[in-house]
Amino acid sequence: MLDERDDWSEHQPSALRENRFIEEHGLADYQKGYLGIDDETGEDGKTRYKFPYGDFENVHLGGVLSAESRAGQYKHFDVEQAAAHLHGTLDVVHTGYMECLTSYAPDSGACATSRGRITMPVMGVTRFERFFRTAAGLDIDKNDVKRYGDFVNDKLFDLLLMAQATAKANVRDAIEPWDLPIAKGLQESMHRFRDLDEEIELHPILEQIAARPPLDLALSDDTTARLPLIVGGLSLALARAFRIIEPKIKNPGPTEWERISRIFDLLL
Repeated sequence: MLDERDDWSEHQPSALRENRFIEEHGLADYQKGYLGIDDETGEDGKTRYKFPYGDFENVHLGGVLSAESRAGQYKHFDVEQAAAHLHGTLDVVHTGYMECLTSYAPDSGACATSRGRITMPVMGVTRFERFFRTAAGLDIDKNDVKRYGDFVNDKLFDLLLMAQATAKANVRDAIEPWDLPIAKGLQESMHRFRDLDEEIELHPILEQIAARPPLDLALSDDTTARLPLIVGGLSLALARAFRIIEPKIKNPGPTEWERISRIFDLLL
């Protein structure tokens, strides 16, 4: 059910309904409606099961969003990732999965775009909200996360194309880290991101976002390993650029995203 997060308080099963379900189906079936287990709670009670996401009949988007947010807040990252995958599945259903299937990229598990790069995979939206809030005091929403994915794909693709040209000019069949045109500002953002990531732990997600676009040359292992940090540096530079062009901004809109993209197009 594609309800909203605010609807979950009304759609979530009541205690009476939970008890009735347990009486009819038992705890084994009851636990299937939850994403987490509290190991410190006894095994014979329903309080052992945390982060509900449905009403025992249907998965609710509102429940999934609530679970994803609360799990990220309390740093239950395995639950957050599970909720994020459910979230992404429901999004695909909502937007029309056939369009995605026609451009599916088997090697990456994502959908290819017309430019040949890979779109952002399912991720922990809550963790990205926390990143932008910590990095620049920005409040982003689901639409911003999609814009962020498009931005990262564009910039990473541009950097790799330039690196490929350098590798070809030096008659090499693989792109090495020193081929990448990493300017001083981006290098500093990468270092700052590394420090910030110790708190937010975005690196596992960035490994998925930094999927390799189709190129003529292969990437060396060192280059592939460096891509998540480059994406992290781009992400930090992006967040702080919003504050430079509009110091009082809190929630960037389409106009601000367009302006930022045009500025980065001039620089990268």
